[in-house]
Amino acid sequence: MLVSGILSESGPSGQILDLALNRSLGLGTEPRILAEYRDVLARPHLALHQARVTQILDAVEKYGREVAALPWPYPMPDQDDEVFIATAHALGAILVTGNIAHYPQTSRADVPVMTPREFIDLLRRSLPVRV
Repeated sequence: MLVSGILSESGPSGQILDLALNRSLGLGTEPRILAEYRDVLARPHLALHQARVTQILDAVEKYGREVAALPWPYPMPDQDDEVFIATAHALGAILVTGNIAHYPQTSRADVPVMTPREFIDLLRRSLPVRV
């Protein structure tokens, strides 16, 4: 979600990222997730302004609620995705992802998984403010 939020600031992921950076919405993180974001967002083909990327990642690191996620006990299609669902589980949070197919129902346990659009729609129904 964070990568797509940087790539598409006006889309649902961008809206969620903006809410998190404004500290209107909590954001959970884990050291392995931050390392992956730093690696992915530094890729030259994305042509991102690295000062902006650093600013965003520093804010996520500073204000995000960090946990050390335990190994995920349920089989996942891609083991690299386990840290994301394990982090959401450790935080008791919703996992918001644009890759919802990577998290089949049988692998989720009790972790709610939503697309960025579904999450924005949930916020609109739940909050007395415009999102």
